[in-house]
Amino acid sequence: FFSFFHFLEEPKCLLPRRETISPLHRMCSSLHAKALVINLLRDVGRRESVKKELSSKIIEFSFFEAVDGRKLSQVELEENATPLARWFLTPGMIGCFLSHRRCWEQCVLSGKPVIIFEDDVVLADNFQEKVTNAMEQCKDGKPADQCDILLLGAFGCVNPLKPWNYMIASYLMGGRRTPCHIADIDNTNKSMTEKSSSFIHVPPRPLGMHAYIVMPKGAEKLLKSCPRASYHVDVVAWGRQDLNVYAVHPLVATQLNGDSTVSTSWNLWKQILSANWFCDTYTGIHFGQYLSNVVLRPGGPLFGGRISFTLGDLVAIFLSGLTIAYVMGSETLLYAAFAFVAVNNVIVRIMI
Repeated sequence: FFSFFHFLEEPKCLLPRRETISPLHRMCSSLHAKALVINLLRDVGRRESVKKELSSKIIEFSFFEAVDGRKLSQVELEENATPLARWFLTPGMIGCFLSHRRCWEQCVLSGKPVIIFEDDVVLADNFQEKVTNAMEQCKDGKPADQCDILLLGAFGCVNPLKPWNYMIASYLMGGRRTPCHIADIDNTNKSMTEKSSSFIHVPPRPLGMHAYIVMPKGAEKLLKSCPRASYHVDVVAWGRQDLNVYAVHPLVATQLNGDSTVSTSWNLWKQILSANWFCDTYTGIHFGQYLSNVVLRPGGPLFGGRISFTLGDLVAIFLSGLTIAYVMGSETLLYAAFAFVAVNNVIVRIMI
């Protein structure tokens, strides 16, 4: 029996009610929240896949029509994206940012917590139980009552048992937090001195937006600090220091290793690397998935906006530069390789 999500009035941007999946079992709960699944109307395959995934976990939700960055007019881009973002970001990156921002607006309007899924999410079998117990700790007067964001799935520097993982990335992007334990999730059968294997904690530098709960106060902070698309929405949002970002341990949601909707072309690195090669088993991210993340679109709208650098591209160019510099004994090429990485990192930090 489970009643985690309570529907408020449907916002206009949601699809018709017929797309809603009703849970098989319900029970009364003092927590009232609604679940939104961000999905592009043209991604019918993803919509059917996530519908099957969530219905198998007996979760009630509504589809939230994503912003299609490719259909934004020049005026809409100028109003909703920074000048640097309009040049260096792909339309998909801008659309993804604005889609999440509209979900935050719905959270503020409803005055209730909202759980937000992207349409390539995969949930753990114990998702309902863990999330219900975690949200109990987020109520007023409980240890996690200062929570603005509760991450249910994430990437990056998020493993509390290995806080040094991806530490260099957190320093490159900024926005690092001091990790700490906030509250146990399920210790009903344990003594006061025993630690729970499941708990809420502050992750040092999380990434990923495929599954999280946003509280109204957190949504207000995000809308204020993220008025326009400036970079990847997760890099920008989860790096805000005034935002109380918590995460559940272990994570109860992962992301499919499929084609990205924010890239400009086919995912080369996913084609090269095996889908079974995990970059981080804790978060469930694969090497190909990690290296396929778009960093910048250096050519802007030129050449149809198809020129973009993924993380894998930057690493390959840097390593190639080092190799050539070593073989040729050229200090100039060596400096150029490091300068290439530095320039890209500076641009990203400015945009964030």
